[in-house]
Amino acid sequence: MGPDEMHLWVLRELVDEVAKPLSIIFEKSWQSGKVPTDWKRGKIMEQILLEIVLGHMEKEEVSSESQYSFTKGKSCLTNLVAFYDGVTALVDKGRVTDIIYLDLCKAFDTVLHNTLVSKLERRGFDGWTTWWIRNWLDGCTQRVVVNGSMSK
Repeated sequence: MGPDEMHLWVLRELVDEVAKPLSIIFEKSWQSGKVPTDWKRGKIMEQILLEIVLGHMEKEEVSSESQYSFTKGKSCLTNLVAFYDGVTALVDKGRVTDIIYLDLCKAFDTVLHNTLVSKLERRGFDGWTTWWIRNWLDGCTQRVVVNGSMSK
């Protein structure tokens, strides 16, 4: 169930009928820079923003090979594998290796919103996009569903 108490299969069945009105609503939100409160509670907006950021990063070629966040095909796991390969190669060569490990699994949840938006601006995101993202982040919450019960 979504925040509107509607099962996802209903939306899947009605996708052709609801796609156009939803795109109009999204466009109005984008143009006004205001994000409806219900949109700040769900995971869907995170997915939409991720696609926007990934698309921009690919189009503008602003990331390096060592970039793992917001990079298609890369994740915390692929970062760990690359790190492991690098360290084992050094150890195999008999090189002394010091390691500092940081757990970044909740990094996005703790990053300061102003810092995130500033970085997006420096990476070439336009003012409308960063304003909309800033508005979405302001009051954004997360929910979980366990055994059919949804958290507030």
